[in-house]
Order: sequence, then structure tokens, then C-alpha cells
Amino acid sequence: MRSVAGLPPVLSAGAYTLQMRSEDHRSAAIGVLSLSDDIARWTHVPFPYGDVEFDAWLGIGDSHYVILESGRLLGSVGAALSPESRTAEVGYWLTADARGKGVATLALCALCDALFDAGYERLSADVLAGNPKSERVLERAGFRFEGVIRSVHSPRCGLGLSLIHISEPTRPRLIS
Repeated sequence: MRSVAGLPPVLSAGAYTLQMRSEDHRSAAIGVLSLSDDIARWTHVPFPYGDVEFDAWLGIGDSHYVILESGRLLGSVGAALSPESRTAEVGYWLTADARGKGVATLALCALCDALFDAGYERLSADVLAGNPKSERVLERAGFRFEGVIRSVHSPRCGLGLSLIHISEPTRPRLIS
């Protein structure tokens, strides 16, 4: 059964399983995201993180997955969808112990394939300047640098930051 967004409820990403986030993931997600602001510094995930924030995450649509290894939460990958323009902005976060192992790249590739299969034609991501590891994840997943959006103000710190805008062009389709 596919979601309203046309995405399957479970995706395979090598040794990892991507499962649409649900109430079942509440305690694990809150446990990871409430420990420190490490993830919040580089993403849109709020800190502190609790039940209210998890409920808001559940309410934003069905295009977000948790990344699991043998049932253990390693992170999340998801997309903000624009069905009318067939575009999506992807994002992800990982627990500290899951970083540097290719988890994010595998999960992102699985999500991108599912988005293309669901009819989305152009995917993009914005990365905060100063986060080269996240830029490399996107590059390994086939995204390419498009430009810098300057003077973006972070709601957390009020400082002027720059975003690196990266996109993946339309996936080639065979003509039959």
C-alpha cells in the first residue's frame, strides 16, 4: 500500500530499513533528539525536543522515514513535497554513532528513487554553510552544487548564515 504522497511505507537501503515514521518511533526519536542540540544545529529539527515536537513531525505528511538497523533508530530521511510542481526538498539527520558509515547516503538514495518512482522530477536540498560532511552525502547521492543563498537568518541563533543549495536533476528515463 502506498501513502498519500505515493511513497511505499517501507524502503530498503542496503543493510538498513526505512520505515515511515509513526507513533511507534516516539520514545526512540525523543530519546535521541532531546539529548543534545547536535542535530538541531545543522537541521530544522527543534531543540529541546519532546512530545509536542514529535506530534508536529507526525502531522507534516507522509514523506518522512526513520532509518532503522535491526530495529534501532539511526536517524531520519524525508522530503518536503510540492506535488503541483513535482519537486521535493530532501533532508536527513543521523545519530552520532551512525555518522561516517554511509548510512545517510544509502537512505537518501533509497528516498530519491522512491520520489522519482512516485512522479517527482526534481529534488533539492539546502545545507547550512560550514557542514561539508552533509554536502558530501548529497554529492555521493548524485546531487550537484547550484549556488549559495546568502544572509539567511537562523531562528535559533539570529546570526546571518548561508545555505548551500544543491539539487539533483531529473532522473533519466528510458523512452519506450
